[in-house]
Amino acid sequence: VVRGLYPSLDYIKKLKKLGIKTALYTTDDPYDYTMMLPITEHYDYVFSNDIIGEKLYKNCKHIPVACDTSIYYPISNAPYRYDITFIGTFFKERVEFFDSIYDYLKDKRTLFMGYWINKNLDNPISSFGSVDESPTLKLLGKYRDKDEKPSTLNLLYNSTLILPNPHRGKDWIGNNVFEATNLNPRVFEIIASGGFQLVSNDREETLRKYFDKDEIISYSGASDFKD
Repeated sequence: VVRGLYPSLDYIKKLKKLGIKTALYTTDDPYDYTMMLPITEHYDYVFSNDIIGEKLYKNCKHIPVACDTSIYYPISNAPYRYDITFIGTFFKERVEFFDSIYDYLKDKRTLFMGYWINKNLDNPISSFGSVDESPTLKLLGKYRDKDEKPSTLNLLYNSTLILPNPHRGKDWIGNNVFEATNLNPRVFEIIASGGFQLVSNDREETLRKYFDKDEIISYSGASDFKD
């Protein structure tokens, strides 16, 4: 089972009664920690996308995220389309970063696409959202809450000059204590595509376990990113 919010635990219990071993790969640690903790106890094997998962759950092993290189790969003749592309979920910290470099971005050819989290009092995730007056929302435009299939992402990664990759903050519905150390899937997807990415240096220690500084460059804040 991937992530673990589905199927129901009743289903997992029935499988165990049949003598079938069950394994869970939690792919959003530590953000879902409080939700996942009671779920993990019902599985025979637990794997986590973050090394911290080994401290959070019993009998847990770390397996980092990765990507399929038959989907993400360099395209030698890909046409230039954009100066800067970011496709993902617009968590508060990401929006704050893009807002801080908006004057730099507004004159560039950009593609911003993904799920926008609103500040809505009726929404349980409202405190993690961003106001609709954000300049970054202008960059999203018609691509707000849009998704793309992996093959399209690969083409876009190959057709863009610079791919910013800011990680999200630790605060989420199931966590406000544990700092994440994992690398997001985009890190692996973009490098497999041969794209040029700039990764936020809040995961620098983990980043350097996989990639040298001549393979992936990290940045510290808005000024450093623009330089």
